[in-house]
Parts: sequence; C-alpha cells; structure tokens
Amino acid sequence: MFRFARTGFLLAGFGACCFGYGQAKLLDDYQLYVETTFRSLLADTRTFLSFHDNDNLINLSIAQNSPRGFVYDIEPTATTLQPWRSRRLKTNQDQDLWNGAMKTQRVFNRVKHGALLLMEKRLVEAEKNYASIVKALKSPGGEGPTQGQLEEALMKYRDALHKRDELKRPWTLTLLQSPQVNAFVTGNLPRHVFITQGLLRHCTHTEDELSLVMGHELSHYLLGHTRDGFINDAIIKGAFVLLVAMLDPTGGLGGFLFEIISPYIGEALIMSGSRERELEADHMGLTICAEACCDLPQSINMFKNMYAFYKSVGHEEGETAALFASHPISKERYQKAKGTALYLKEHYTDFKECKKYESAAQRLFGRRK
Repeated sequence: MFRFARTGFLLAGFGACCFGYGQAKLLDDYQLYVETTFRSLLADTRTFLSFHDNDNLINLSIAQNSPRGFVYDIEPTATTLQPWRSRRLKTNQDQDLWNGAMKTQRVFNRVKHGALLLMEKRLVEAEKNYASIVKALKSPGGEGPTQGQLEEALMKYRDALHKRDELKRPWTLTLLQSPQVNAFVTGNLPRHVFITQGLLRHCTHTEDELSLVMGHELSHYLLGHTRDGFINDAIIKGAFVLLVAMLDPTGGLGGFLFEIISPYIGEALIMSGSRERELEADHMGLTICAEACCDLPQSINMFKNMYAFYKSVGHEEGETAALFASHPISKERYQKAKGTALYLKEHYTDFKECKKYESAAQRLFGRRK
C-alpha cells in the first residue's frame, strides 16, 4: 500500500509539473505554439491547402497571382518556422485539392450553420433549466434542488453559450494532399478541421456524404471528446502504472505476466472508449445534418463508401471491431446511422420543416434565421 501511495504521489506531481510547464509555454507565445502544433500535424504531408471558412478563395487566389487556384508547399529542408510558400496548380492532384477545397468550404458552411441552430436550441434549454432551478430555490418549503444542481446547470449553460459563440467565429479548414482516408479535429488547435484528399476521393462522392463527415468532426468538438479523451486516457494509463507498482517483484510468474500484458489491457480500454466517442459523434453529426436539411439516407452512404474502399485495398473489416481499433467497423456504423436517420426523418420536427422549401439554400437559410 505504501508503494501504491508513493507512486500515486509521484505520478500526480510529475503530471502537475508537465501541465504547468505546458501552460507557461502556451501563455508565453501562443502564436508560436499554434504554428508549431500545426506544423507537427503536417509532418507526413508535403502539399496542403489551408483557409478560413469565410475566405473568398477565388479572390484569395487572384491576389496570389494564381487565378485558377493555388496550394501550399512545405519545404522539406525547413528547420525553422517560416511563411508557407504558395504556388500555382501543377498536377492533377493539385487540381483535385483545389476543387476539394471549394467543395469542402461550401459544405462546411452549410453544416456549421446547422450546428449553430442546434446549439441555439440547446442554449435556450440550458437557460430555461437554470432559471427554473433558481426559481425553485427561492420558493419556500418543500424539497427543492440543491446548490450543487444549480452550479451544474450554470456550467451547462456556460458551456452551451461558449460553444454557440465558437460556432459564430471563423474556423480553419486544412486539406492534406495525402492518400490516407481521414478527417480529424484536435484539442490542441481549436476551431480547426483537417481532411485528407484520400477521404474526399474515396468516401464522399456527394455533398450530403461530405456533410456527415463535417458534422461528425464538429460533433467531436461540441461533445468535448478531445478533452475527455485526454483525461480518460491519462486516468487509465495512470491506474495501470499504480497496479504494476503494487506488484511484488518476487511474486513469481503471475506478476511477471501481468506486467507484460497490462499495457495491452490499458490500450484495449482506451480504444473501447474511442469507439464509443465515434458512435456518439456519428449520432450528433446526423442530427446536425438534419438541422442543415441534408438528404440523410444519402449522407450515411459515406460509411458504405468507406467499407468499399477498405475492401478494395485488402483491408476488409471483420464482423466485430478489432480489440485495438480506434473506430467501429463501417458496417456497424452504417447500421446505427441508418436507424438514427430513420428516427430523425420521422420524429425530428425541424427536419420536417425542410420539405417546405424547394432548394437546399432556401431550406437551410430560409426556414430560420
């Protein structure tokens, strides 16, 4: 027990020191931190295109003397932070990246507006809940809500307000000239979405399919998955370090085997949490797509495309998710998304309002301001 407590204190102290150092470094030069983090995420990419969701890409291209489009190149020998070098389109891959940027910006703005509508509703609900608790606390007699419930309601209201306001600010979209099939957000770079050329080419043949990808990534941010993932992973890893520390080094073969397999057990638990967060983001992403008046049955075909791609490259997924996989298998995600889409079509009131309008633009921007 003494060894357990001692190791726990050491881990807590070391973690606090690392956290403090990271905070000091961040506050000392935030811009340098952002640029360094961004460059680290581009480590495996030579060519990319990064822009804000409210940029006029055509005018930006003309201003850089590239009227037909441009991309950025990373100098392979660069060792210091320096401005990205833009250049004109030279290859078919460059042209695909530029076309993908135009499409991604258009779709993202549509989905972002849908997410904003959703967060506006949740903000109203949180405000009403907080007001009702305040009113109940002022009412004399009877068992009412506690001070803890009031503080929790206030935190939920502030969280909804913050996320609503973040959706009103410009977001950065970065397209990577990479064959990998991937899109992601990271807590280290707020309001920033990365998407690879491989995903655009193989999994998003229509704008509705791309809308689900964008809604999924926005959902990771709105649900706080990056933050929660960091915390959960740290807790799991720390718990296994403490368990190993409690083992008697003379405990024989059993203790030796546990030390060997414990990292794999921890990794399996971490990946299990990751798969749950992915399914949560799928569900909320479809809800955002419903707010954006997307064609939900068409949107979920993205999972079919993903499964077909993995099968075509000899990476056919099994019937159950691998123990160490960070994402559920595409077939499972498609089936769950199919049920969610059917429910939203039948029961989601705002989605039913979309049918009153003829075009996508009218459906999205005409129904509510």
